[in-house]
Amino acid sequence: MRNPLIAVGLPQPADRGTDVPRDVILAWTSGPTAAAHDVYFGASLDDVAKAGRANPLGVLGSQGQTATSFAPAGPLEFSRTYYWRIDEVNAAPDSTIFKGSVWSFTVEPVSYPIGNIL
Repeated sequence: MRNPLIAVGLPQPADRGTDVPRDVILAWTSGPTAAAHDVYFGASLDDVAKAGRANPLGVLGSQGQTATSFAPAGPLEFSRTYYWRIDEVNAAPDSTIFKGSVWSFTVEPVSYPIGNIL
């Protein structure tokens, strides 16, 4: 169950965004009670959705970070869809982790078709 006081949001790039640059930096707004964030990032929707600290599935990009941005190791692959999730972590003493929603974006293609030029 989600805590209504924790609301990570406004993902950049926008959820389901397209033509995203290969050197993108992910960003989000933090909920008011979050002390830290765990960032999950990868090309597998299933792995990003299921991963956690105990079983990171190779997609835990950053654990316990205070910043609200993350630069994936890159450059990312042209035309590939990537998935990411931000879990918010409360401050001590409870340090409760609230699992975030999975967002996605697709990286720009290697080229764009050009129509007839007259």
